Amino acid sequence: MRNTFIQELNENKREYFIKDEEFHHLKNVCRIRKNEKICGFNKSGLSAELIIREIKKNYILAEALKFIKKDFNYRISIGISVIKSKNFNFILKSIQQLGVKKIFPFVSEYSIRINKIDKWNKILIESAKQSGNFYIPEIEKIYKLDELSEFKGKKIVFYEKSERFLDEKILNNCENLLFLVGPEGGFSQGEIEFLRSKNFVDLKLRTNILRSEVAVITILSILKFLTGEI
Repeated sequence: MRNTFIQELNENKREYFIKDEEFHHLKNVCRIRKNEKICGFNKSGLSAELIIREIKKNYILAEALKFIKKDFNYRISIGISVIKSKNFNFILKSIQQLGVKKIFPFVSEYSIRINKIDKWNKILIESAKQSGNFYIPEIEKIYKLDELSEFKGKKIVFYEKSERFLDEKILNNCENLLFLVGPEGGFSQGEIEFLRSKNFVDLKLRTNILRSEVAVITILSILKFLTGEI
């Protein structure tokens, strides 16, 4: 069944006019046909089985047959330093597939200064179509480290010079977790000292120093396994 994003999807509405990019994708790429069934979803995790009633020149009319509401009880949020577009886009696709509560892109001393929030959110939607993970942690803005220091819950920063390794004890009684991964140049010593002063625990992996995109996927996979989310 084809997946399509419908922002206005809600359980009190039965008919939907699918237009613009989603219309083009369904009609010209997927070659959807009348009476074919598709799956629609919104950013909060609500999805629905829909049937195509009409295919017009500029829109598709679809009717919702049944709604599916799944609870996504993710506990892990991630702060990722903005890096080169190609690598950052790859990170976003991977994060969406694995599933997180919130994504906080941030700038640090060695970050690249780019802002492509609209594009990043589109990447998350496209990845949701492919993966079937219909909870989308919308990116709201680019953050500074002092803003992330106000996070309520367990706070971890991964630092290659840390004297402590990641282990399951770190996650005891953890209901809300944020972890940070820096850019290719890592965090400066001053940034690490600042984060420590804000109750971040600095940790490292029992492995070689990893590229940012590899580190994010590796760490998120480990944390989701330790918290029972994978």
